[in-house]
Amino acid sequence: MIRLARLALIVSLFAASAFGGEIPREHRDLIAIVNLSRLATSKFKLNYKYEEARAAMKIRRDLGHRYRKVTVFENGEATHANFLAALASSEADPAVRAIDVIVYLHGHPGAIGFVDTGFYGTDRLRDEILALPSPNGASPTKLRALYSDACYGASHMADWLRAGFRVASGSDGVDGNWSLDLHRFMMAWRRGKTFGAAIGKANRVWVTPIMDWIAGGNSHKETDGDVAFTIDRDLTP
Repeated sequence: MIRLARLALIVSLFAASAFGGEIPREHRDLIAIVNLSRLATSKFKLNYKYEEARAAMKIRRDLGHRYRKVTVFENGEATHANFLAALASSEADPAVRAIDVIVYLHGHPGAIGFVDTGFYGTDRLRDEILALPSPNGASPTKLRALYSDACYGASHMADWLRAGFRVASGSDGVDGNWSLDLHRFMMAWRRGKTFGAAIGKANRVWVTPIMDWIAGGNSHKETDGDVAFTIDRDLTP
């Protein structure tokens, strides 16, 4: 019996090293920041209000039961200050081991649009995130995955990674397919697909080419960083 117990322990340790550690629901937080209408012209404001409400609803519905805490900042709450405060709060919480983020804001090359600051350089935001206090080091250590639906999100990825996220995604150009790809991503992510595979699902929304043609956009999502982990398991040795 003792030999069998030792063998079981060796097997379990090998499995842990080969497949990484689990991050259960009670140890991960999701922060989403959602607003399109505040920085829109009056011509499109009603369309954007409808779409941002749908995006916030989908985030709560699709991922609400897969995280310890889901914080969604929408409408007037989608501020630069609230975003940084939420990151700092989750980073300081000893129960949290992973912080994932969804950005559903307007974007320009190198900038995203908060309701309190307007378009804000992601290089400045990167440095502010790095300056947040952390109980585990000089800068945040729990940042994990960032999904962006902002236009030109691919131009922001390097700053997200330098800020401490392990992986980031973003569109090549104007993001014209609304929250259709976000929904596809979230459904795959919640079902245990890797981040990379979930982005692949998001990129295969059949109507995207049509919507991009109408909007003159390119909603295809690029990724940078470690794409090989799932919502509840670190698959990287």
